[in-house]
Amino acid sequence: MPFTLGLHPAFATDPFENCELKFEPAGQAVMFHTFEDGRPVEYESVQLDTLQLDRELIRRERTLIWKEFRADQVTLSQDGRAVVTVKFPGFPYLAVWTHPQDSEFVCIEPWYGHADLEKLDVPFERREGTMMLKPGDTWATGYSIEVK
Repeated sequence: MPFTLGLHPAFATDPFENCELKFEPAGQAVMFHTFEDGRPVEYESVQLDTLQLDRELIRRERTLIWKEFRADQVTLSQDGRAVVTVKFPGFPYLAVWTHPQDSEFVCIEPWYGHADLEKLDVPFERREGTMMLKPGDTWATGYSIEVK
C-alpha cells in the first residue's frame, strides 16, 4: 500500500512578527522553492538555525519547505520566550506556513511526504516521499508538542 503522512499543527502568535523559530540541532538543509506558475521546483542549500517569522518570505515561497536537515525539533519563541517545542525525530521534510492573509498563527509541519509541488505525471507510488507498506507489515512514527 503506498502512503505518506504530514502534520498540520497551528500555533497562535501575537504579533506574528515578534516570533522566531529555533531549529535543533542547527545545520545545513535543502530548501524548496516552489512557483505558482508551474515552473519546476528549485532547491537551495541553506543553514537551518534560527528563523525570524516573516510574512513576506512565506507569501513569496507559498510555504517554507526543507529536506535533508539535521534538526529533530523546532521551538517557537515569542518576544524571546520559548512557548512551544515540536519534536519530530525521523521526519524527512519540514514545512512552515501561515495563511496568505494576515493571520496571527504559524503552522510547524513535519512531513513524511508532500503534495505535488509542480505539475507531475507520475503515479502516486513513485512520487517523492511516498512509502510502501507490504501486506501484514506495520509502520509507526511519533512526534510531540510541548507547550511551555
